[in-house]
This record gives sequence, structure tokens and C-alpha cells, in this order.
Amino acid sequence: MSVLYRGDWIVMYQQHFGLKKRPFRATPTNADVFVGPQAATTMSGIKTALAISDAIVTISGPVGCGKTTLVQHALASIGGNRKIISVARLRLNTMDVLDLLLAELGQKDPPSGAIQKFVAFRRKLKELQDNDAGVIVVVEDGVRLGADTLAELEALTAADAGHSEGANVVLMGDERLDEVLRDPQLARIRQRVRQRQIIAPLSPAELRGYLQHCFRLAGGDFEKLFEADAAILLHQLSGGIPRITNNLAESALTAAAGQAAPLPIADKEVHMGVATCAGSTCHGAVEPLKGVGVLQNEFITWQRNDKHSKAYSVLLNERSKRIARNLGLKAANTAQICLDCHADNV
Repeated sequence: MSVLYRGDWIVMYQQHFGLKKRPFRATPTNADVFVGPQAATTMSGIKTALAISDAIVTISGPVGCGKTTLVQHALASIGGNRKIISVARLRLNTMDVLDLLLAELGQKDPPSGAIQKFVAFRRKLKELQDNDAGVIVVVEDGVRLGADTLAELEALTAADAGHSEGANVVLMGDERLDEVLRDPQLARIRQRVRQRQIIAPLSPAELRGYLQHCFRLAGGDFEKLFEADAAILLHQLSGGIPRITNNLAESALTAAAGQAAPLPIADKEVHMGVATCAGSTCHGAVEPLKGVGVLQNEFITWQRNDKHSKAYSVLLNERSKRIARNLGLKAANTAQICLDCHADNV
């Protein structure tokens, strides 16, 4: 029996379905990043908060929901001369953090004493700021780092800890992050937090848009490669978590390619829905493009400013439920007479 290694089956399904590359990347960048409504709001909040030199931003949400990707994309869009230091998902003690920061800032032959290391670090911050370069420390997993080390990181990066203006900190973690930050010794961190962002799993509409975006960049069409209800099923199985969705979709592609399964027969005129336009390379850009006729931020503008974007969600509130009961309808969000006005009911 022959054994297919990971690289082999990736090539196999790409060839079978005519894809130019894998639809899902472990670390998407630039145009590969899907920026839906939630992501656009998160990125805007991060950029605004980090305008203050020693501000802290917290990003929490389930594992696999795309926190790191959003943070990296937001930081890349800030511009300017900034030094970004990543603290990986490691257990570090207080001295480990200081050693890491010094190494990332290019300190050669760091001093041995804690006080000398602290002085050297603050001197490095001052040198960068004198050259109009800020420092952003990105902590991948604040929960794993622990309260003691987080308290040390706050002391190192605070504006009142020396002659420099301090450094920004972006703290990521799962749903337990807020609980960790309630530790009494982290009061100073809580006072420096300028933005708290919670990344929720993708909604069914957002997940469909995400899948369309990924397959479009790979040279394919999700709606033609998968059955009509595949996006709904993937959402049910993954709970809207992109990483789980990626694994499920690739597993399905691999299994289908291994069986040489034909593509599903799809209508030439497939109704996609507005969420499929929400990618940053389509109409979901956070900021309008300059010097072009199509600004590419139309979806975000509609989602933020047009009440019609909430037309369907209105059907889920208590008032709509009461009206549906009075009309003898099972549910407002499934009744055709309601959907005709509150959704593009096709």
C-alpha cells in the first residue's frame, strides 16, 4: 500500500480541482487576509489605540479564530517606522522576557545584572524613539505567559519607567485572558488598556464569504467545487472557527481527489450573497483606495452606515417574534412573507 505524505496529497487535490495553490495558508498576509465586518472593526480599533505610545490592546477569542492573523494585518497597515517584537507561546520567567526584548532590539553582549539590563532596554527604546521609531510588543498567549511575567512586561514598557515614552503591547489569548488580567498585580495593565477586542467565530454568512475569498485567491470557485449546502455544514461542524474549517475543507478536497470524484453540478447563475464581497481584495477594504473609481470599501460602508444591512437580524429580535406569533407564523426569520422584504430572498 502506498503512503501519501502531506505534500503529495496537497498537490493531488490542487491538480484534481485545477487550483493554482492551496486555498488556506497558515500565515496569510496582505491580500490573502479575509477582512469581513468583524475583522474591519477590530483592525480599526487596534490602529486607533496604538496611536498612544504606551497603550495596551487586548485581543481575546477562541483558539483558531484568527487573532494572530488579524493583529499582524492591522500592524502591517499602520505604516511608519515601527519595531515589532513577538513573544511566542512560551512559558517565560521575568528575566527571560527582558533577555528576549534586548535580543530583539539588537543588544549585543547584554549586561549580566537585572538593573543593567533594564537600563540597556530603556536606552534602546529611547534611541528608537529619537529616530521616530516606536516599539510594539506582541504577546501571542498572555494566558500561558502568566500574571507574574505580564506584570514584569508592563513595568518594562510603561512610559513612567524611564526617559523613553515606553512601548505598546498587544496581548492575545483565549477566552480566559480577561480572567487572568483581573489578577490584583495586573492593575497597571488594566489601567493602560485602551482597546479590548473580542474575536467571535465567523457567522454563517461571514464563513461563506471567507471560503469564497480563499478559493478565489487559489484560482477556484468554492460554489462550484462544493455542494450548495456545504458552507452551512462546514459552519455547523466548525462552529465558525476558521482553522477548523480549513482542516475540514482540505480533508474533503483530499478525499474527493483520492476517489477522483467529479465536481458537483452547479447552476451557471449562482446567488452568492453580499458577504462574498466582504474580502479586502473585493469590496471589504478597511480604508478606501485612492485614485481609483471603485473604492473597494463599499461593503464596510454599507455594513456600518446603512440600516438595511441589519434587515435580516431584525427578524431575530423579540418584537419580530411577537409579530410572527400574532400572524400565526412559525418564525419570522424563516417565513417567506418576511424574507421577501428583510432578505434578498432568492
